[in-house]
Amino acid sequence: MKRLGIVLLAACAICPRMTYAGTTPCPPEKSLYAFDWGDEDGTRTVFMHQVVPPTELPPRATDVRFETWRKGKLIWSVDGEIYCSDVVPMCNLKLESTDGMRPNEGHEQCASFPLAVEQIREGEQIAYTVFGALTAYSMGCGKYAVIRVQDKDNLSAFERTEKIFPLPSYVRFESCKD
Repeated sequence: MKRLGIVLLAACAICPRMTYAGTTPCPPEKSLYAFDWGDEDGTRTVFMHQVVPPTELPPRATDVRFETWRKGKLIWSVDGEIYCSDVVPMCNLKLESTDGMRPNEGHEQCASFPLAVEQIREGEQIAYTVFGALTAYSMGCGKYAVIRVQDKDNLSAFERTEKIFPLPSYVRFESCKD
């Protein structure tokens, strides 16, 4: 927990302030969050909540999607679910994992590993969403996630050769979609 606190503090210190002109907070299902990787190709990962019928998910769970864009094109995406405890004030992220794979110890460990999720607010608006160890998890356990590649030609050399699709450990609020 101490490490997560340090990560949250660092994210707040180094991230630019969010801008949202609305007077009321943007609802989660309309909020777009992003992380810019800072490379010459303009790689960015966009994070959003998915709108699904309420009966398809357990209470206090939300479908989410990460999309990685490069040169203005969608390259790949992965879906997941954020679920929150009814007992302790804690939420976790679980990425959609491959079902067709023969279960092995690595697959089972990755599928059941909880990734803590913390939201940092500025006023009433969620300014940042922080995912505990998501970058390391996506590199170590990403081969068990369902990655939907949209544009094979624009995969990075690392993604193409290593079959590793990194995700950011935090995203910041970018805009409220209509």
